[in-house]
Amino acid sequence: MLIPDRAACCADQPKWPPSGQSQHVHRHENNRFDKRSRQDLHPQTSAIQEGTFYMVELERGPQGFGFSVRGGREAGIPLLVLRLADGGPAALSGRMQIGDELVEIGGESCHGMSHSRALQLIRGSGQHVSLLLHRGTGRLPAH
Repeated sequence: MLIPDRAACCADQPKWPPSGQSQHVHRHENNRFDKRSRQDLHPQTSAIQEGTFYMVELERGPQGFGFSVRGGREAGIPLLVLRLADGGPAALSGRMQIGDELVEIGGESCHGMSHSRALQLIRGSGQHVSLLLHRGTGRLPAH
């Protein structure tokens, strides 16, 4: 994945990260990434609006992490949150919603990732998984 030159694509945006903050990625409309402050990825649940990037760290419960995924390279659509299990870690986090796009799983980019690779990363993550998501509309595409 290419990270575009900041001067070429973001000249009109403030420099990131502000001094002293760690960096993380921000996806542009053209699916390329730029550096952003990791602090910006942890908004309060009520502040997560459509188009916002946010992080979730889940602890595995008795039935797993409590969410299922749809899509992937072979389906021709991004990896999306399909379901949240009632009472599961994902639902209890209060942050994830159906239709949100998985951008990273455990720090690995989901761009062009197959569904099976995503499941492999989630299931193989041990007791905790870290996800970077992009807030969707709350609806799934009709594929």
